[in-house]
Amino acid sequence: MSSKEDLVKGDQGLASVILPPNTVFDAKTEKITMKKPQMKGVYNALSGGRNGVQIVCTDKNLRTYLEKQIAALKSRQAWMRTYIGKLSDTKNTSEESMVLLPENNADKIREADSGYSKRIRSLLGKGAWNKLSEESRIWLISAMMVYDYMKDVDRAMDFSGVCVQIGKACEYELKRRIFSAFIEYETSLYGEQGVLRNLPPECLSKSDDKGPRAQKILTEDKVTLGKLRYVMGLDDTGRIVNSSAWDEFRSFAEKKLLVHPENSAKILRSKMPVITKTKDDYRTRSAHAEAVSIVDARECIEYVITLSRKLGVLLDQYRF
Repeated sequence: MSSKEDLVKGDQGLASVILPPNTVFDAKTEKITMKKPQMKGVYNALSGGRNGVQIVCTDKNLRTYLEKQIAALKSRQAWMRTYIGKLSDTKNTSEESMVLLPENNADKIREADSGYSKRIRSLLGKGAWNKLSEESRIWLISAMMVYDYMKDVDRAMDFSGVCVQIGKACEYELKRRIFSAFIEYETSLYGEQGVLRNLPPECLSKSDDKGPRAQKILTEDKVTLGKLRYVMGLDDTGRIVNSSAWDEFRSFAEKKLLVHPENSAKILRSKMPVITKTKDDYRTRSAHAEAVSIVDARECIEYVITLSRKLGVLLDQYRF
């Protein structure tokens, strides 16, 4: 190891020390002794964790990756503690207080939940709000609460939790209508084997069975926003790329899904860019290690809930 820069310390309480070969770690003194100057590879050793985690690595790319991962974890821990601290009367953010928080602050949480419910209902519209599942309502309320609590903190924060919650709500509502309701409709017409023959391969998964049952329809929990375009026969921009899939889905939409079926082609194709943006900018990005800024989080809220109101517009166009 050539310099002290090869040591990176993380938060206290973690119990891993990452060591190159030819080094010795003393758990009692928590000191690292090098046997030879040549160090290749990475190994793990357990310590008491009293001084946190140490990274000793001469591979620059690997060290940079590990530093980013620790930084992301520290950032997410910071916004969680901020959120908990806002609700806690004692400002105690210990592990014990986090466990007891719902019980100790039940009235406060119910009051906040009621206020945010009314606010989101007025923004999305009563009709759209009534069509939302209970799960999606909770996700949207959580996103708005976390954003409001974090935006006043006087330092850089990771707002990925805001976009994750909003993205989950959008994904859940869209796949229930575009995928699950469509599969149910197609099954009523053709039976399960007929649906298996008609569905694009991207909507199928391998089965343990052989022969005609070698494939099965994806379950709803395996469907993502990225899969919806295959069901509809469209690409990310709304261009028709699978005419047979498009014809089947458009027929379903006109009979079961859309409030105004006479405009089915325009409505369905125009929504694919909305689905693509929600997937790429909010749902997928925020689920990874990359930090999300307050500007990105505010854009997500404005796009989906407030100014552009994309989720409300989508639900207004659907019958259920």
